[in-house]
Amino acid sequence: MIRKQLSKLSLVILILVLAACAQGGLEPEAEADASPTADASPTATTPAPATEATAATASATSEPDVEPSSTPSAELTAKPSEEAPSESDASQPVVEYERSGGFAGDATQWQLYADGTLVINHNPGNATASVEETHVDPEGVETLLNSLQEMNFFQLDGNYMPKDSCCDRFNYVLTVRRDGQEQRIETVGSTEDVPSEVWDSINLVEQFFEDAAGASIS
Repeated sequence: MIRKQLSKLSLVILILVLAACAQGGLEPEAEADASPTADASPTATTPAPATEATAATASATSEPDVEPSSTPSAELTAKPSEEAPSESDASQPVVEYERSGGFAGDATQWQLYADGTLVINHNPGNATASVEETHVDPEGVETLLNSLQEMNFFQLDGNYMPKDSCCDRFNYVLTVRRDGQEQRIETVGSTEDVPSEVWDSINLVEQFFEDAAGASIS
């Protein structure tokens, strides 16, 4: 009877030992399963430096392309616009003078340009109209403009016409352009109360055109 109890007890102890061994054997497998995940974590973080290096390489290659393309283009477009002459100013005469009337009723127009070109229109609009062109020294043109400015031409009034413009007298129209200024005066010969600067300006311009054309215009 006692032997039977001992054998049963031995069997229980053996079962417990086997169970304990079975539980102890599972622990290494759990550790083994956990270790690959720990080893895998470094491989997941390795692409990060490659990404940073790629971003740094991209930024380094893109910046030089931006800097040269902005500054030179602004300089190239600004300088020609400042130095380019105005076409409208170049196409206009700096001095225009017209004398018409008198006993014969003739009319002559002079157009003087800054480059020294002088265009003379005889009897414009009539059947006997003719045009001639000559050239003078551009420095002489500048001297003429300086003289007119010193005579206070641009401070004169525009109209010095008499109440009665009859009869057989010359009508004078003088227009001068310089440095954005434009002044036009008109008068008739023998008109009273005309400032001396008006006649001085007209005489100066007539003398200039007479010398340029090589003939008297009176």
